[in-house]
Amino acid sequence: MLSLILIVFAHFQTNTHLIRSWAMANSVLAIGLFISGVGHLLPRWTTVIGTNLLLLSASPIIYAGFKAWIAQTPVKLGNWEWGIVLLTVPAFWYWGLIQPNGIYRSVVFSFAEMCMNAPVAILLFTVGKKHARRKLIFAIALLFAVVTVWMAARGISLLFSEIPSQPSSRGANPTNWLTVFWFIIILTMTTLFVMWLEIDVQNPPIAQSKKSLSRFVEYFRRKILFLWTIVIILFCVVISEVGVAYVNFQRIERTNMFSSAEIINESFAIQTIGLVNQINVILEMVEMLQNQLGKNNTALFIKTLRFKPLSLHKICIFDIQGKLQASNSKTECTLSNDFLSSIENTTDNKSLILKKQNQNYLWIKRIYDTQHTVVGFVTLVMELEQFKNFYHYLVDNTEFFIALQGNHDFLQINMNLLFQEVQLPKFLSDAGFKAEEDLNFQQNYYYVLKEIPLLPLVMITGFSQAQLDQKIHYQTRWLFISSLLFIFIMLTLALLLSLEIKRRNEQESFTAMLSHEIKTPISVISMALSISELPTATKNRVTRSITDITSVIERCLLSDRLEYGFIEPHFAFYQIKNVLKDIQSNCFEPERLKLSIEPLPICRTDEQLLRMIITNLVDNALKYGANNCPIFIDAKVILYKKQAGIVISVTNESGIAGIPDSKKVFKKYYRTSGAHGKTGSGLGLHIAQGMAHQLGGEIRFKPVNNTVCFELWMRV
Repeated sequence: MLSLILIVFAHFQTNTHLIRSWAMANSVLAIGLFISGVGHLLPRWTTVIGTNLLLLSASPIIYAGFKAWIAQTPVKLGNWEWGIVLLTVPAFWYWGLIQPNGIYRSVVFSFAEMCMNAPVAILLFTVGKKHARRKLIFAIALLFAVVTVWMAARGISLLFSEIPSQPSSRGANPTNWLTVFWFIIILTMTTLFVMWLEIDVQNPPIAQSKKSLSRFVEYFRRKILFLWTIVIILFCVVISEVGVAYVNFQRIERTNMFSSAEIINESFAIQTIGLVNQINVILEMVEMLQNQLGKNNTALFIKTLRFKPLSLHKICIFDIQGKLQASNSKTECTLSNDFLSSIENTTDNKSLILKKQNQNYLWIKRIYDTQHTVVGFVTLVMELEQFKNFYHYLVDNTEFFIALQGNHDFLQINMNLLFQEVQLPKFLSDAGFKAEEDLNFQQNYYYVLKEIPLLPLVMITGFSQAQLDQKIHYQTRWLFISSLLFIFIMLTLALLLSLEIKRRNEQESFTAMLSHEIKTPISVISMALSISELPTATKNRVTRSITDITSVIERCLLSDRLEYGFIEPHFAFYQIKNVLKDIQSNCFEPERLKLSIEPLPICRTDEQLLRMIITNLVDNALKYGANNCPIFIDAKVILYKKQAGIVISVTNESGIAGIPDSKKVFKKYYRTSGAHGKTGSGLGLHIAQGMAHQLGGEIRFKPVNNTVCFELWMRV
């Protein structure tokens, strides 16, 4: 997917040679990973040799792409990188096909990647020292250095790791999910940095603006395709990482549930074995008394036995024909002919037998005489609910199902503590257990088994795939929620940014159109005015109106350029005194300007921006100050915020416009109510403040009584 995105981006973006080579390398990686994913369907050599060679082949393409980008020449693949790739073929062949060993294959792969990524990092670190985009180049170099160190550490750790004894495990690839997770992260970061680097080289940097948001918008204003490519890449990465994390959660949770099931199964098996042993001891004692003391004494003995209601009750002794000989219960004890026949015909060689009769469990033991001939049976009855309660007494609640199961000749007992029906497979046969691989997973259920001695029973504890999925979904719910939230925020911000870029483009187009359409009739009026015979006062008034309209248009355009960061200062050293005198001489009313200039040092500034700032302040004083009153311009050196600087103050008495609001005076389009009688845009002070920031200075408004004073401070 990443390769396809890069190919589409390179198709619509001109002069993207580095991105094209990066897309080619990613395509090779994608093919290699795809073959690895379907490797079980292909011949073995395609995965152990072909996949590794394809993954290694991406590094020479990347190195050649960076060399071509640096030299600004066509991409030319080198020889030594391909030599390293070819040197790995014998190792992959031997440890893949002759003596399969996934550990050693991964060691070879890691060291080969280290040898091919290290030159890329060195090349970029060397070029970054001399390149204008050194930060981006250093960031990419750092990522390649991280991959180099990572591959070296991985190779060393695998080299000294224990080799599995099982042939199937020994030949498997030891790559884990963390490797895949971080590989995706590093590949994505490097891809974004590579795209950023080549796009930035093609476009000159925007001017530094006081507003970082404005700079951000203007940066992507010329890179809208790059913006949405980033969004698509991040979207795909989030989906991929969530998938990798989900698969890993599933593996870990399945392992944890198996471990818990094994512990629970062992505990229940021990309890069951204890119960069976207890029953067996009781029945053996009854059998012994029957042979040695006779039925009367045995009957007296069993009547004295006391059992807990939770466990056992009613012991009965029968002869070989099923006739009752003795019992400790007043209720009738019987054995049907079919029941006796099934016991006599059973091939079970165990002395203890478990059968089901109606709603009871019968624990049966044969009674033998001295010639080892069956002369009768002793039975112990346990009710079904009591047997289940025995397990409920051990564990009140569990997320696993628990059951006892026997072969087809004997009892199958399903005691699910969650009270849901579970269809258990036939685990036992006359031959005993089936193959172990058939026991762990059948019919979407996972099982853990433990054989019970004395009886052909198996303790079964397990869980279903649905239970596992439910637990995984619960564990990963915040992962999915946070991922969806991230995607939503990312798409929302990209959409808002695109809408703001569209708005600014429309606003700029509208302002340019309006400026052009207004300047054209103004030029015609000015031409007609120059040849017409109007009174001088009328001509001056019309000329002044035309100048005011032109000034409003220019200030609107200047405000947009300033806001969007298109004004970039060009610093040089100037004498401020000369700049102020020149402004005075070019003023409409030079006689009203009163200069007071102390000895000033040479100042490093942009003369054009400085002239525009002071001219705006002077024009503001001339237009809105008291008529015919002097305007004082003072320049001196003072300390401001512990820094030496030059302060230029413009002071005048307030006129009909009054004293402006100190909180709004520098805001865009702000004008006092008394100023609406004169032509103006409300942009002069706003533009002056923005330009002052461009010069590293600041304008302060200091009204005193009926006097308006603006101070421009700049560093020396």
